[in-house]
Amino acid sequence: NAFQAVDAAVTYNADDNEYLVVWRGDDDTGALVDGEFEIYAQRLNNTGGEEGTNDIRVSNAGSTDGVTTFGAVDPDVSYDSGNQQYLVVWEADNDSGTLVDNEWEIYGQRLNASGAAVGDNDFRLSDMGDTDGSTDFRAFSAAVATNSAADEYLIVWRGDDDAGTLVDQEFEIFGQFFVAPGCGNGILEAGEACDDDGESATCNADCTDSSCGDGVVNATAGEACDDSNTEAGDGCGSTCLSETGGGSTGGSAVCGNGTLETDEACDDGNTSSGDGCSDVCNIEQEDDLACANPSADFLNLVEGQVIQLSAPDSSCGGPTALVMAQNLPDTCDCTWSITPDERGSYSDETTCTTSLTAGSAGTGQLTVGVDCGSDGTGTFNQTISVVAAPGSSGGCSLIRR
Repeated sequence: NAFQAVDAAVTYNADDNEYLVVWRGDDDTGALVDGEFEIYAQRLNNTGGEEGTNDIRVSNAGSTDGVTTFGAVDPDVSYDSGNQQYLVVWEADNDSGTLVDNEWEIYGQRLNASGAAVGDNDFRLSDMGDTDGSTDFRAFSAAVATNSAADEYLIVWRGDDDAGTLVDQEFEIFGQFFVAPGCGNGILEAGEACDDDGESATCNADCTDSSCGDGVVNATAGEACDDSNTEAGDGCGSTCLSETGGGSTGGSAVCGNGTLETDEACDDGNTSSGDGCSDVCNIEQEDDLACANPSADFLNLVEGQVIQLSAPDSSCGGPTALVMAQNLPDTCDCTWSITPDERGSYSDETTCTTSLTAGSAGTGQLTVGVDCGSDGTGTFNQTISVVAAPGSSGGCSLIRR
């Protein structure tokens, strides 16, 4: 009974249909000695067979191996399908920094899907007591849960602390959120130009600033292609829209199959133009408002006519998919404009619903900018044509009564 394994915990990885089991173990591998406990892990397939490295060592309590004074106990584990990583947490007696023997705190370690360590080794999660170097206060019995939608973990534990009016031996439950560092977590970190928690109109999925010609296709910014330049005539235009036709945008993408693929800005399941998504799966900006305002005849407006307008939301598809907030909640801001000015005026230029009064005859363009913060942004345009009101050019007019 010199060596043993106890205190097991397990989590399921639905992406790979396998499990990760963690436990406290007393082993003699390397320079470890009897009575020196560390945290170990093992991947298991869906039939219980071992996968990958055998008995992966997760923790490193104490500055050196071969000492039984320091150890790690009571692990728990959770899997995040968002970044395909595990987080293992445990209670440890460590001597890092100014910590002393028998000063127990909560630690963690990220592992990738193969069980290899990711990021900082044995990072500390708890901080019991005002200062380190005291054995009066401790943290133990850690548990962890995952919010995969936010790539976020919540770690909780039982703790003895002196924060506020708490005193020694007054045990309460404490918690700590942990967001794994890296591109896509919504936190701007070293080496990132931006981080919008995924692709946005101004930030690529790889956390670089988005611009046509950067070599990264950003569909949210309206790009159907990006060949690292803004030259026309090479298959990808100066505004990063495809110059090829025939129901395909080039490469392996198939326009019209209803699936948004590389080099496509949209795919509505057909190769017809005039429905917001063109025959080569490019966004048709000139018809952006037609979906949200089906009763408006934008090409046959009459001088002085008043129509009600709404900014597009995600229900319209095509270019309006840039705005991911269904029904434009109060958190969205809208800004309307018209070019040229004489084509009309708005009852309110700063709301997501407004009235347009058609101006003098001629063609023009309506524009609305929609900003829903983290839910999405977009700029939508609509070509209009205003005709003269009956009798406005002089002569007689017949009014039927």
